[in-house]
Amino acid sequence: MEGGEQEHQLEHKVSSDTPLVIAVHVCSTKIPYKTVGKEYIADRPEIEREITNAIREAARSLRIYISRRVRMAYEMHRLSIFKKYLPKIAEFSAKLADREKPPDIRPLLRALTVRLDEVEKRVSKVYKIVEK
Repeated sequence: MEGGEQEHQLEHKVSSDTPLVIAVHVCSTKIPYKTVGKEYIADRPEIEREITNAIREAARSLRIYISRRVRMAYEMHRLSIFKKYLPKIAEFSAKLADREKPPDIRPLLRALTVRLDEVEKRVSKVYKIVEK
């Protein structure tokens, strides 16, 4: 199967040591040859083309799922950095402004958490699509 640039993009998101198996099984009571019987499922090239299209569709869904998971991991990492450093930044900015009390950073962290929840919902929606 030729994937071109899409295959290249998937390589970067999935490490090469990640196991991935694509198994295809075609079973029919009809044979794939016209000359042997009156009823046949299709010619071999047509069957191969349909299998290739099905694999491409599955690969697209997998790519979307993986990119959303990568995005969610990035957002979680970003949120952890904000949670770690924002209190210190608020404290130092209060000292620079000659204020006794640092500004409240909870609304900002809450907004970032809401954004993370939205990303999580999208990932779960894609996971349901991939399961089908």
